[in-house]
Amino acid sequence: MEPTVKRLIEDGIGQLEKLGMEVREVRFPHVKYTAGTFIGIVVAESAANHDEWLNERAAELGIDVRNLPSWVTCCSQKTTSAATKFVP
Repeated sequence: MEPTVKRLIEDGIGQLEKLGMEVREVRFPHVKYTAGTFIGIVVAESAANHDEWLNERAAELGIDVRNLPSWVTCCSQKTTSAATKFVP
């Protein structure tokens, strides 16, 4: 964490304590898995919500959507299609 950011956070915590708040440190040991989980959910949800456009109207989508980033290419068409069955 950048020193300036750390100082600002600590200053904010200090202000909360001055106002009478109880401040306790907590740990989130599994937070490192949240980004990958989030990406998996977002890709499946997006595929389900935009299935018609992705398959029938791709030319109307922006280039950023049509040329998905390389990290999405790990999802095969079969996986994406399967995901659309589970996302309402």
